[in-house]
Amino acid sequence: MRIVRLFTLLSVISFQALAGWQLSNDKSSVNFLTTKQEHITEKHSFKALSGKVNDSGQFSLDIDLSSVDTKIGIRDERMQKWLFETASFAKANISADVSEALKQSKKNSVSQATINAVLNLHGVKKDVAIDVLITNVDGKKLIVSSQGPVLISANDYKLVQGVAKLQELAGLKSIGLTVPVTFNLVFNK
Repeated sequence: MRIVRLFTLLSVISFQALAGWQLSNDKSSVNFLTTKQEHITEKHSFKALSGKVNDSGQFSLDIDLSSVDTKIGIRDERMQKWLFETASFAKANISADVSEALKQSKKNSVSQATINAVLNLHGVKKDVAIDVLITNVDGKKLIVSSQGPVLISANDYKLVQGVAKLQELAGLKSIGLTVPVTFNLVFNK
C-alpha cells in the first residue's frame, strides 16, 4: 500500500513540475485595430486563444483565426474567408523563449522585458520584438501585457490581396495595411 501511495505522490509531483503555465482563454485577450476610409478606426478581437509556457521557458500562443470578432457577422465571415483564408491557415502562432524574462519575474512584482518572438501568420514566419509587462501574482499567475501596440503589416504576411478583396466587397476607398495589435494574457500555474 505504501508503494502505491508513494507512486501516486511522485506522479502528482512530476505532473505539477511538468505542468508549466497554461493560458486562461476566458481571462485573456488579443485585440487589433483596423482603419478604413482613412479616418475610421475600429476595434476587433479573437475569441479563441490557447497557449502555454513550459518549464524550460518555451512560450507558444495559438490564435484561432476563425474566432475573429468584429461585432459584425458578415465582416467576420469575409475576414475568415478572404483575409485570413482560414480553410488553409486556421491559426496564427507566436512562439518565443521567455526563460530569461521569467527568471527576472519575481513573486508579487511587475517587470518589463523585450521578447524576441516568431509570428507565424498566413504561412509566413517573421521575427518580431515585443515589449511586455509581466505581473507575477503569488507565483501562481502571470499576467503578460503588451507595453505598446505591436504593428503587423499586411505586406509582411502576404495579406495585401485579402485586404484588397475586403475593400472591394465593402465598397471602401481604403483599408489600412498596418494593424496595431495589443494583448493581455493570463497564465495559471
